[in-house]
Amino acid sequence: MLINDHKGNVIVIENKIYAPEQKNQLLRYQQRYSQAKILYLTLDGEESQEKNIIYHRISYKEHILNWVEKCIELATDKPIVREMLVHYSFLIKGLTNQTLNKKMGQEIINIIESNFEASAEIYKNFQKVLEIKQSYFLKNLSESIEVELNKSNRANWDVKICQESNDKLANKVEIISKDLNVSFHFKNYKNPLILINRNSGNTEDTESQFKKIRDDLGFKAPDWKTETTLLWQHKWNNLGDAENLINAEKLNKHEEISDFLMEVIDNIDEALCSKKPKQ
Repeated sequence: MLINDHKGNVIVIENKIYAPEQKNQLLRYQQRYSQAKILYLTLDGEESQEKNIIYHRISYKEHILNWVEKCIELATDKPIVREMLVHYSFLIKGLTNQTLNKKMGQEIINIIESNFEASAEIYKNFQKVLEIKQSYFLKNLSESIEVELNKSNRANWDVKICQESNDKLANKVEIISKDLNVSFHFKNYKNPLILINRNSGNTEDTESQFKKIRDDLGFKAPDWKTETTLLWQHKWNNLGDAENLINAEKLNKHEEISDFLMEVIDNIDEALCSKKPKQ
């Protein structure tokens, strides 16, 4: 993030939350903005791996949280702004492992009660924010899958992010081959669902080939009327919950899901190859 003013003062903020540090990142900032103050922002105030660079360490745990709490004190006459800042401070405390005790919980209740109309407005829009966070999670998942596909012998598969309709955010990642696709999506933006589907025009009866996937990976044959779905399962059910989605981002859960989906498509390839007639 770059901040400057009309006097020519420049501040560069490198914001690092659960992301690896890029090579010579601060050095590039120093070379491009030689007079700028460089701030290295992390959850707990970690040091950069770069050497011989002048920068200042700041953290969400201390600097940002203290700033937000001072803003809350000043926003007494702006209930909607104050309520949003309160929610943001709780998010920071969750990300930095600062436990919300019973006293804090009661403080939240008191704030909501005294600003009920503003809280209700925030609550109405919370689902939309959750959908946005889930779409970010799917983007990270898609990128992780793409990396795995590119570095392995899976050239017959591709990955894309989809949406169910034009008025919705992306809610599905599909890994696609010529005849089949494996999809991971938030059904109605709630718990994730994994489907193995035939692609359009593929009528071959492949379900019988996937007994190993059913047995080893926990998939089920669909018990609803379908012409395309071969197997399905719920997994990582708690990702439909906001708090668990935050923890999933913190733990890089998209990498675990990517590994599982790679195992699924490897099993599919093995099942399909085993059924090909010998030349």
